[in-house]
Amino acid sequence: MVLPLFLAFTLAMISMVMLTMTETALDSAVTQTAEQIAAYLYPAQILFTQIEQSKTVQSVEKIIQAIRDARSKLISGEQTAQQYEQWIPEPVLEVLESEINIRTNAETIITQAVQEQLNKLLTKIVALYMNPYVLSPKHLKVVDVVLPNLISKQQMYVKITAEYVVKLPLPFIHKEIRITKTALQRAWLGAY
Repeated sequence: MVLPLFLAFTLAMISMVMLTMTETALDSAVTQTAEQIAAYLYPAQILFTQIEQSKTVQSVEKIIQAIRDARSKLISGEQTAQQYEQWIPEPVLEVLESEINIRTNAETIITQAVQEQLNKLLTKIVALYMNPYVLSPKHLKVVDVVLPNLISKQQMYVKITAEYVVKLPLPFIHKEIRITKTALQRAWLGAY
């Protein structure tokens, strides 16, 4: 009668210690990654400033401005078409509506794709700072990354949120626990 209770208590204590070790190791890895990225953003800022001042970037900025002008004309054309939609044939309206949907969906899809690639990249970087005796990279996933805007110098923080899946070592119970840790570090971009 006493042996099963003792065994259950021992397994529960082992699980608690394992969860505490995992949580501490994950917190350390995420925090170290955020600190390193925040510290090395200053050289990136200097390089970005030099590139921004080059003539190549100025010509690219002209191209971007031309694209923005064309986009604003397109949007104003869409607004005009919506004002006079009662006189525009139905097939033309369908084309305009599909163009509006494609443009708005494309912006969302591009943003999601960039965020997904950034999360994958940061997962590999966080894995470099993990304790290999406690954590395994295959159970790690970075779910959110926020980097500072080097152009407007707004929101000068590096934020990394990582998730780690732990399987409990309890017999007959196949349960997974997700541990989520977030690190927020102020980026140093020099005196300005």
